[in-house]
Amino acid sequence: MSRLEKWTPAIAAITGAILARLIGHFSLHDAPHVMDEIAYVFQAKTYLTGHVTVPVTLPRAAFALWFVDDRTVKYGIFPPGWPAILALGVLVHLRAWVNPLLHGMTTLVVARAARRAGGARAAMLASIFYGLSPQALFLAASLMSHTVVAFGASLALYAGIAANAGKPRRFAFALGGIGVAIALLARPLCGVVVAIGLAALLGLALSRRKISAAEIVQAAVPIALGVLVLLSYNHAVTGSALRFPQTVWFDEHEAPAQDPYFRYHPGCNSLGFGPGHGCDLGIRNGTHDLANAVSNTGDNLISWLFLAGGGPLAFVLPLALLYASRKRTTTLGWLAAIGATVPAAIFLYALYWYAGTCFGARFYHAALPALLLLGALAVAHADRWKKKMTTWLTIAWLALSAPGAWMGLVEIGDHYWGNDGRFEQVLATWNHGPAVVMVAFKTDGLPMHYLRVTGFTSHSPHSIWHNSVRALGALAIDSPDPKDDRVVFAKYHPSFVSELRTEFPNRALYMYIVGDDPEDDEVEAYRGEKWADPNAPAPADNFDGYVVSH
Repeated sequence: MSRLEKWTPAIAAITGAILARLIGHFSLHDAPHVMDEIAYVFQAKTYLTGHVTVPVTLPRAAFALWFVDDRTVKYGIFPPGWPAILALGVLVHLRAWVNPLLHGMTTLVVARAARRAGGARAAMLASIFYGLSPQALFLAASLMSHTVVAFGASLALYAGIAANAGKPRRFAFALGGIGVAIALLARPLCGVVVAIGLAALLGLALSRRKISAAEIVQAAVPIALGVLVLLSYNHAVTGSALRFPQTVWFDEHEAPAQDPYFRYHPGCNSLGFGPGHGCDLGIRNGTHDLANAVSNTGDNLISWLFLAGGGPLAFVLPLALLYASRKRTTTLGWLAAIGATVPAAIFLYALYWYAGTCFGARFYHAALPALLLLGALAVAHADRWKKKMTTWLTIAWLALSAPGAWMGLVEIGDHYWGNDGRFEQVLATWNHGPAVVMVAFKTDGLPMHYLRVTGFTSHSPHSIWHNSVRALGALAIDSPDPKDDRVVFAKYHPSFVSELRTEFPNRALYMYIVGDDPEDDEVEAYRGEKWADPNAPAPADNFDGYVVSH
């Protein structure tokens, strides 16, 4: 092993973590942008209170968040795995570093898996390809849950490869099970994808008599514990182990924005096809059918093509490697087992009604370690086809990664998904004492074309981001119980003022009027004679936000 091969994985891991952190700071302003991220932050803060739910804050409509149920108690609707890890970052004031560090760790594990599968050169290339993958970097720069899923997937990938490539380390099988459990607790469907990948590799090893049934049990135990924790959490929040909080939200909660397309109803968020599947009337009249599945899959594959890394090489090279090994049954089965998560992710997410290309093909992220590892194996062995082919393919891989990375950076700049970091800036410079800052708006919403959408890291290019989304950037700053906060952000409506005074008696009221550009924002003390409207009826709990008229 050369010195370059020895040290490149560590360098790639450190570089990837730093790049992800820089993107998060300069492009995403260290702020949660997407509704999922904001719910994750809320859940993380909730767990730090020692509970999984908190009391409802009144007036309810002033503090309503997407993906946070607030009818009797408040709780985030997502599985507990990622918010629990994020809570550790919140606790030590390093929230923005959690995903970058996980990305660096994943890069190292992918490199170790590649070394077991194809040697030191494959490990070096896999670390470069994964550590610098635009898809991985953008998600690691965010507060989304997919980076921890990829980490779990890399652990399972390493364990499965180790089971087939010589004597595995003592705890390798348990490590694989832990990887599946991590994915299940963060994103259950992704956990199924990771479990399929691990099962394919362990099944191959068992058929080749490289491992015993007892060693498979070692992998199964952490998975069973993960499932038990997930079902126990469901029971604690919804009263039923088999009923997920996300299911409850879509089955029973009002759509969070006054958008004529969103219509939540029982079963709309479930996997499958036919009437009743689909929560957005803009998607084939709210029906997820085979045509919509093909369309969604196409959107994700196009996004993956631009952002996974290597462009078409990420797909062509693994297929070329499979073709080259077609006459060797053992090798063909070995490579197919390594890549089992790729078709599993594509198939399973075709059953879901939404394409979800925000931050790229994030639904496929559990399969990214395997995809890029296969690409690295192909490049590492390319010299067998032609001298210096490995060098040229590596250069081509990085060159083809650059355009997608640049377009993604442009897209996730200001106002990504209708949000930015303006509210954090207000809080950082606030010098007016304890206050309730009521957020109102100058316009009805922000057109998506203003956001420079390319389609690789976003979705629905003809939509308008309603003010209910834009207000989330403010509400995300509040504690689960805002009465503990010195500065409390709330949606403004004239009918809320008296109740806000009652709920927060020791705080002055301020108006923060949001423009489409932060330079147009206005902050001033609330004056009843200017803003009060005694005839304004109380809005629905899911209202978009109050638009002021000067």
